[in-house]
Amino acid sequence: VPLPVPLPVQVSELVTSVLDGYNVCIFAYGRTGSGKTYTMVGEGGGEGETGGAAADVRGEGASGCGAGRGIVHRTVHELFHRIRVRSAGGEEGLRVSCSQCEIYNEAIKDLLLTTSTGKARERGEGSAAADVSGTTGGGGGGGGGGAGGGVLKIVTDPETGKTMITPPLVEVAVTNPSDVSEALEVGEAAR
Repeated sequence: VPLPVPLPVQVSELVTSVLDGYNVCIFAYGRTGSGKTYTMVGEGGGEGETGGAAADVRGEGASGCGAGRGIVHRTVHELFHRIRVRSAGGEEGLRVSCSQCEIYNEAIKDLLLTTSTGKARERGEGSAAADVSGTTGGGGGGGGGGAGGGVLKIVTDPETGKTMITPPLVEVAVTNPSDVSEALEVGEAAR
């Protein structure tokens, strides 16, 4: 079922790019109170209001995923709608995964790398911080590498020119909006 409230054209084009095999990031930044969370999550979501945002991704509640829903929720529904359409047309092999990070005060925190308490697990030497000042070079993050260790860094691969976070963020396989909702809940709890 298509969304009752269409996505902005720019975001709809990003969904097409994802389905064509490209990596996509929708990034919100701005001053405190400028509307970043409202734009991305919509009504009833945000810091200190866990559950509301995730329930909306699942399409629960009276408003479902229509008016008042943020870009994330509406994009998730559009993505899985298009996957169903493509699968019905015989296209196979579409896999979706998500990762979630927070960049705050020049530190990167992998929100899906959690401890048993639900708080983001620290990387590297006693720090959940990552170096965002070293944004060039192809070296890995300090200590350990992979999704489980090392300080997170933003680097540019000298061979491909692609910018990435290293070591890679934890990726969670998702097959429907409910799976995305669960990942959002884990990430929100780790903030």
